[in-house]
Amino acid sequence: MLVSPAYSQGCPTYYAYSNSPVCLGGTISLSSSAPPQGAHKWKGPGNYSSNLATPNLPATLARSGVYTLTVTYNACVVTATVNVVVNSPITSL
Repeated sequence: MLVSPAYSQGCPTYYAYSNSPVCLGGTISLSSSAPPQGAHKWKGPGNYSSNLATPNLPATLARSGVYTLTVTYNACVVTATVNVVVNSPITSL
């Protein structure tokens, strides 16, 4: 899923991606179109934070929400967001 890129004057536009929707107990994978050599900073629900370019994290219901990526590369600071949905399993009655 792709959500809102941000554009900084004179800087490239980067996009944030996820493999959302994800099943509870699965793995959330975050990535972006930014060059891997840039400094990546992900922030998300539950005080989640990572400096990895492409982090993976366990899918819990508390991890549903908006993840914000800030990339610093070649004197540019660009921010993008992506929404992650973690689905509960369907139970039969």
